Amino acid sequence: MSALRFPVRPAPLWDRAFLTTALLALGAVWLLWPLWGTHLPPGPVSAPTLRLLGAVVLGFIVAWVMTRSHRRPGDAIDLTEDELRLPPAISGGAAVRLRFDQVRRVELQGVNNRLRLVLATQAGRQVVPADRMVTPDDFLDLLNALLALAERVPAPERMRLLATVEMALRAPPAPRPTTTYTLIGLCLVVGAYAEWGLRGGLPNAGYEALLFGGNQPVLVREGQLFRIVTANYLHGGIAHLAMNMMSLFAVGSALERMLGRRALLALYLFSGLTGALGSDAFATARWSVGASTSLFGLVGALGVVHWRNRHTTPAHLLPTGDFWRNTLFMNALLIIAAPNIDHLGHAGGLVGGALLAWALDVRPFQPDERPHRRLTIAAALLGVVHAAGLTFALSRPAEVRRADLERWMQVREAERPPR
Repeated sequence: MSALRFPVRPAPLWDRAFLTTALLALGAVWLLWPLWGTHLPPGPVSAPTLRLLGAVVLGFIVAWVMTRSHRRPGDAIDLTEDELRLPPAISGGAAVRLRFDQVRRVELQGVNNRLRLVLATQAGRQVVPADRMVTPDDFLDLLNALLALAERVPAPERMRLLATVEMALRAPPAPRPTTTYTLIGLCLVVGAYAEWGLRGGLPNAGYEALLFGGNQPVLVREGQLFRIVTANYLHGGIAHLAMNMMSLFAVGSALERMLGRRALLALYLFSGLTGALGSDAFATARWSVGASTSLFGLVGALGVVHWRNRHTTPAHLLPTGDFWRNTLFMNALLIIAAPNIDHLGHAGGLVGGALLAWALDVRPFQPDERPHRRLTIAAALLGVVHAAGLTFALSRPAEVRRADLERWMQVREAERPPR
C-alpha cells in the first residue's frame, strides 16, 4: 500500500487549542498584572477593568502567535501501512505520528454533519472531525482506508458502516439551536436589569438579585411564588453568569439538536421549577440564584434518554462513557470544594428533568417526526408560567422590594446564634 494523503482545512481561529492557550495566557497575565499595573497613571478606566481588558488582549495575542501553525494551508493527513500522521491543524499542537499498534480503540462520534473519528491510544486520544476535511469524500476515503487496514473488520460490515457515515455526511446541516440562544439572551437581559436597573433606587447594594426575585425559602413560603421562576434567570456575579451560560451553550445546543426545541424548552423550564422547590425544602435565611438547577435537569434528562434508548440508537450518537465520568467527577469536586453551592437545588433540578423526560417519553433524533401533543402542551404551559413570574417581578414597586429586604434581614437575625 502506497502512502495516501487526505487534505484538510486550516484550523479556524477559534479552535480548542487557541481558546485553551488564550485562557492560560489570560490567567497568567491576570496574576502578573500587579507587578506592573500599580505603576500605571490614573485614568478614566478603573483599575480592575483595565486589568481585565489588558489580560484579555494580551492573552489573545499570545494565543494567536502560538497557534499560527494550526492555520497553515496545504496540510494533509498522511496514511501508510504502519502509521498515521496528523498535521497540527488536526492534532491541535505539533504534528502527531500514530503507529497502528499504539491505537487501542477507533470509534465514531457525533451527529449529522458533525461526525468525528476518535483514535484512542495509551497516551490519550486524537480526534479527526469530518468538517475539517476538504470534502466529505475525503473523510469517507480516510475511514475506508483505516477500516481496510483493520483485519478484524469484514468487508460487509465495512461497507455498511461507510453507507451509514455517508448518509450522515450528506444530511442537511443541523438547525441552529435558537431555543438555547434565546434562553441565554433572556438570562443576560434579566441579570443586567437586576444588576443595574435596581441599583439606583434601592439601598444595600449587593442584594439586587434578592430584591428582584432570588429564591428565598421564607419569602416563598409566605406567598412569593414568583421567586421559584425568577431565580433561574439571576446570577451571583459575572463569573457565575459566564460559567452557567457556557455550560448552557454546550449542553443546551447538543440536547436541542438531539431532542428538538420543544423538548429542550420543556425540560429546562420544568427543571428550574423543581430545582427551586428542592432548594426551598428547608426554610432558612439563605437565598440562591442561578441557572444551574435547569442545567442539572438537562443532564438528568440526558441520562434517562441514554438509558431508555441504549439498545435502539447507535452508540456513537449517544454520550460516551468519558462524558459521564467527567460529569460525575466535576460535580463531586464541586461538592467537596464549594460548600456554598445549593446542592438541594441541583438535586431537585436533576430529579425533575429525569422525571419529565421519562413521563413524556422523550426520544433522540426524532423530535419532529411524530406528533407529540403532550410535549407541546408541557412546553407551552411552562412558558406561560415563567413569563408570568418574570412579568410580576418586573412590575413590583420599590417599596415592596424594600419590605422584602427588611423581612429577609429579620429572618437572618433570628437565625444567628446569641452572643
